[in-house]
Amino acid sequence: MDEAFRHLRETIVSLVDQPPVVGHGPFAQRVSMTAIEIEMPLELDITRDAAGVLAIGITPPLYLLKTSVLPSFHQMRVRASLRPDPGDEANDAE
Repeated sequence: MDEAFRHLRETIVSLVDQPPVVGHGPFAQRVSMTAIEIEMPLELDITRDAAGVLAIGITPPLYLLKTSVLPSFHQMRVRASLRPDPGDEANDAE
């Protein structure tokens, strides 16, 4: 995979795995997300390694200037929502 690209799984995890506290000290704010939806343009790099394992890499569009041959841009939408833990006591009370 081209080094400008990042594995799809790593990108999705970094988008939805945000810290619950933003900032520090008296100005810190707590963030509580129950769902998130992100839509973005991207370039894809789809390859197989020597063992035949599929690797999907993505990156935001790399080129802002119009050239005679532009890469194909794709649109990706990620929707993620929290699923309650099965043994969570707070969920049992509802």
